Amino acid sequence: MKSLLPLSILLLAACSSEPPDIVMATDEGHRTGELGSNYWTSLTGSAHSSYGPPNETVSNLDMGAFPVEAASSVRVAVVDGSTPELEAEAWDEHGPLYELDTTRNEVQMPEEPGLYPIGITADWPDSSNHAVYTLYVEVK
Repeated sequence: MKSLLPLSILLLAACSSEPPDIVMATDEGHRTGELGSNYWTSLTGSAHSSYGPPNETVSNLDMGAFPVEAASSVRVAVVDGSTPELEAEAWDEHGPLYELDTTRNEVQMPEEPGLYPIGITADWPDSSNHAVYTLYVEVK
């Protein structure tokens, strides 16, 4: 039965007509990322959506900041259980500042206190699926 689990996750991802949500979590709470630009294929076809970068998304949606500790590692999970490759960047109001270290399911937060749009890019290696998510954090 265990050998069917990866296949079932792949089938769930293939059946979905849009990218799954991602959630950033700490011991104090969690926040769902805002889906941005993406390319998604499924059994029913493919779709491409283009949205603004993380700094514009935070401003346009008037996103509230999620509190995190400076230089902490926060968990990032895809709600459908899939494990895309993740890359993350810290932004400010002018554009990207720098890349953040990522592991399989964690993102290292900035060291300096402040407000940061965080852009998380997810690539599913077994398909051409790709999505960018925005989270807004307050580093304390």
